[in-house]
Amino acid sequence: MNKIKAWFKGIIEKLLSWGKDSPAEEDVPVRTPTELKALAERLKEALQKNPEDIKILYDLGEVYMEMHRYGEAIPPLRTVINIEPDHKSARLQLGRAQMEMGRDDAIEHLKEAMRLDPQSEIVKKSLCQAHSNLSTSYGRMKNQRESENHFKEAIKIIPNFGPAHLSMGICYAELGRYDEALGKIQDALNFDKNLTVQAHYNFGEVYSKLKNTKKSIKHYKQAISVDPTASMPNLRLGMLYYKLKKFEDCIVPLRRAIKHSPKHGAEGYYKLGAALMKLKRYPSADKPLRKAVELSPDNETANDTLAENLFQISKDVRVNGKPGEEIDVLREVVYFNPEHIKAHERLSDAYDERRSGTKAITHCIITQRFLSEQKMLKELSLSRVHLEELYKKYMTGPAEFKKVITPRKRYF
Repeated sequence: MNKIKAWFKGIIEKLLSWGKDSPAEEDVPVRTPTELKALAERLKEALQKNPEDIKILYDLGEVYMEMHRYGEAIPPLRTVINIEPDHKSARLQLGRAQMEMGRDDAIEHLKEAMRLDPQSEIVKKSLCQAHSNLSTSYGRMKNQRESENHFKEAIKIIPNFGPAHLSMGICYAELGRYDEALGKIQDALNFDKNLTVQAHYNFGEVYSKLKNTKKSIKHYKQAISVDPTASMPNLRLGMLYYKLKKFEDCIVPLRRAIKHSPKHGAEGYYKLGAALMKLKRYPSADKPLRKAVELSPDNETANDTLAENLFQISKDVRVNGKPGEEIDVLREVVYFNPEHIKAHERLSDAYDERRSGTKAITHCIITQRFLSEQKMLKELSLSRVHLEELYKKYMTGPAEFKKVITPRKRYF
């Protein structure tokens, strides 16, 4: 058991290197990304001269594995086993690469690796992990039968394999079998303390579904206390605080989630910006909301929220900004939300203050159309009076503005 724990601890930092006859673990110096890239280029050049050289092919696949470029590791490793089907190390590494890519055929190669070396703990662990990953995938698809089948296959090999029990817990949670989910997650934690972060995160997820916010927050915090950089516990904690309207509390975990996992950025940036808006920190909310729109340009809610934040900023600019600066901000408002009534109304006034009659009248007309659509009759009546005043002031009339186009939101 101690040997297994030690292997798990070092798997991220070490490259597994096996000889042709035995896939035993060796200590390998950690190489920098620059060194790995240069080595990969040299191996590819060597491969052009000797395209069926097993050692070059295997070394290239192994380097790609160390670089986490699993898709590129697959072709040279597959070529190795096509030439030499009983190459233990290539079978194992190919299975691991396919597992990292989420492919079902990882099982086939890892089973073959175990047939070739049935005593290898590394092979057993890798095969169990592949079954566990598939158990989780099928669980998320609510395919209980396949999820349980892969769980059973994993624990046949190593009965106390923590990731398999965790996968089954996730499956039960997806199926709404929360008591069983909690039990399996606890089993995973009991079997493997390396799963502390994942276990507490999933406890938090289950309790969140049970609407037990107190326990959910407790477990998210426990996960974060072990690994402050864990993105999902931070994201979920931040979102839960936001839901509870604890806007100040949600800021730190959301910032952490964004920092450590860009793939969750759109959601994290949006919630962070919205929370800062709720706290009336409009300038601080600007950057995360812009980033949310950049990452999800077709998200109507994100666009509308950014527009409203800019409108709030424009109020301060009106008082403290330079001449014309308010108009620049308001134009951004109607860019992100073309149907923002108050922004069009204020643009009309701002252009009027600068004696730009055509633009003042245009935005007043647009304002009226939106007020009419929203059946805001009192405001519509006042706007009509104002429009007549503008016509008189600039000595023009409705006939000159028949071609004014009403701007609309367009998300694809």
